[in-house]
Amino acid sequence: VGAWTWDKALEMGLATEIDYAEAYSSFKTTRLTILALVLSMIALFCVFTIAHTSAIRKKVSALESLHAKETHMSGLVDNVIDGIITIDSKGIIQSFNPAAERLFGYKKEEVLGQNASILMPSPHKEKHDEYLQNYLNTRKPKIIGVSRDLVARKKNGALFPMNLSVAQMTFEDSHHFIGIIRDTTDKIINEQRLTLALEIHNGGTWDWNPTTNEVTFSAHWLKTYGYSPSDLEPDFKSWLSLVHPDDLPMINALIQTHLDGKTTKYSCVYRIRHKSGEWRWSYDQGMVVSWDANGRPLRMVGIDTDITEVKQTEEELIKSRNELRKLT
Repeated sequence: VGAWTWDKALEMGLATEIDYAEAYSSFKTTRLTILALVLSMIALFCVFTIAHTSAIRKKVSALESLHAKETHMSGLVDNVIDGIITIDSKGIIQSFNPAAERLFGYKKEEVLGQNASILMPSPHKEKHDEYLQNYLNTRKPKIIGVSRDLVARKKNGALFPMNLSVAQMTFEDSHHFIGIIRDTTDKIINEQRLTLALEIHNGGTWDWNPTTNEVTFSAHWLKTYGYSPSDLEPDFKSWLSLVHPDDLPMINALIQTHLDGKTTKYSCVYRIRHKSGEWRWSYDQGMVVSWDANGRPLRMVGIDTDITEVKQTEEELIKSRNELRKLT
């Protein structure tokens, strides 16, 4: 292969012959290097494409699975008998199931994007956003994770009693709250009927939470023993303080036996102090009607009947019988 070059110092051209292999050895090396680089890039592109395609397929599969789960959950939520409402951290309604529509009289489209306070009467209506912000600032729950009896407001303005349970969930760094609502109108009516029936039969009712020790006495119970609501603290210890000291061990044992599930109901005859200071005889009976998820008693209700006159009659009969035996 002929080759030449211009020499500036000599100001003349130089020509010579070079072996073909020697002349093109550098070019072959460069060509092979470029070819290797091209093939490497093609291989990397193929690997990336395969990996990307696989990742896309996995993502599509995950999205399809998520969509199927969402569809399943949506079907469950839409068919439960309780109202289920979700709101965001600003109190704005995000979902409203069919049961909630029936409870409140609103269509879903009417409430989505609205503040949940439209479902509340005053004063909770005006303070709802404040309640929510206080929780987000302090993280101290007052209604989250517990069940509370409240009053709700329908679209037509009518109020109805409800039981509300609230849970919190975090999604993509944002807080959401789920409210489960149950209309307790029928429950309250039935309880009022039961209370009325018991009081007609001269029995006062009581309602005790063994977990918190909070107890509620009916107006008839208080009247029977001469007390007003302000006379007694709504606490189990207030009732125990009225029990005759000699009867306390028996009552505690009978109640504990029932709480332990060893008896179907609790019943006891004991003496209770009237506000006047007089000791009255009482026939007390009740049973646990609600338990938590671990089987611990949450609510025990009962009826207390003043049987002082019955006991006095019994004592007079016993006295007369003993006197008759002495004569015979």
